[in-house]
Order: sequence, then C-alpha cells, then structure tokens
Amino acid sequence: MLQNLPCRHIMIMVESTDNKVRQQTKRLKDADIVNFFAVGSQKTISKVLDAATANDMFGRKYAWYALSKDTDDIQCGCENASVVFMWPRISPDTRGRLTMLQKDFQLSATPAIDSAFYFDYAIRGIKAAANLAKSGKYSSFTYL
Repeated sequence: MLQNLPCRHIMIMVESTDNKVRQQTKRLKDADIVNFFAVGSQKTISKVLDAATANDMFGRKYAWYALSKDTDDIQCGCENASVVFMWPRISPDTRGRLTMLQKDFQLSATPAIDSAFYFDYAIRGIKAAANLAKSGKYSSFTYL
C-alpha cells in the first residue's frame, strides 16, 4: 500500500503511565506523524486513544488503526474519533474445532487464537519429525 511512497516509520513501546503516554503521543504529533497503529491489549489501546484525545489527535488529519488479540471492545473517552479496530473472531467454521480442542485436550489458555496456534504448531512439528524418521532422514541426525 505504501510502496514507492516516501514515508516514516516509527515503532515505539507504549509508556507505562498515562502522563508519559500523553507526552509520547504529543512528541509523535510534533513530529508530524499522522498515521497511527496501536497494537496491544485492549487496556493499552484504550490508554493510547485516551492520550490521543487529550492531545487533540483525531479528525480528518489523523488515521488510527488498532489491533489486538483481545476480544473485548476498546473503551476510551474519545471524541470525534474514527478508529479501525481489528481483533480475532472465531468463525462458525472453526468454532467446532476449537471446542473439540478445548474439550479433548484441555486447551484452556487465553486468548484462544494463541492456544490454537501453539497447539497446531506443536502437532505439525511432531508430524514433521515423524515423517523425517519414517523416511530415514533421522539416521544421521546430529545436534548443532
């Protein structure tokens, strides 16, 4: 999307206190940054958006995108804010598989997207190792 366009990318960790987050967003505003991607928990995103409200960083000039693995809605005291908020949604097609994993394998970690990912990752790794062993590729296996 931003291919062949001059643009600046600044990636920073969100500060721990509300006051520091306000200062942080103010510095970004002063640097004339206008496209913001807040990635983190619902609480972190809400903190960033509250700081943006305090620094008058909404309106036609600014674009805000928020991405979280949490399924809760973001809560902020935002005024005149347009934010594209993305989060994982379990589709009806995968709901049955996730329910089976939770029941049969006691997969109860949250968020569900993480637990399902690591379960699939482990299963694929075990299957790949079994296929290597079956094909004889483990016969000369050495540790690095």
